[in-house]
Amino acid sequence: MIFEYLPHGDMFSMVAGKGAFSENVVRVLAAELLTVTHYINCSGLAHRDLKLENIMLDSNYDMRIVDLGFACAIQG
Repeated sequence: MIFEYLPHGDMFSMVAGKGAFSENVVRVLAAELLTVTHYINCSGLAHRDLKLENIMLDSNYDMRIVDLGFACAIQG
């Protein structure tokens, strides 16, 4: 397997290490999180284990949602 290098780690570690984000940063991250979860749901999946530890950040601080072990197909 080949994995993408995500130098900023997960959101939990970032919050634990740096403390609270500013309101402007939270707005950007929240908008991106809504976009990502909307894409996952439109693809017919539900993540079912979304937490700070499962949100990784790349070198540009763009989100990557990981750990789809509990994901399931949306029915109905």
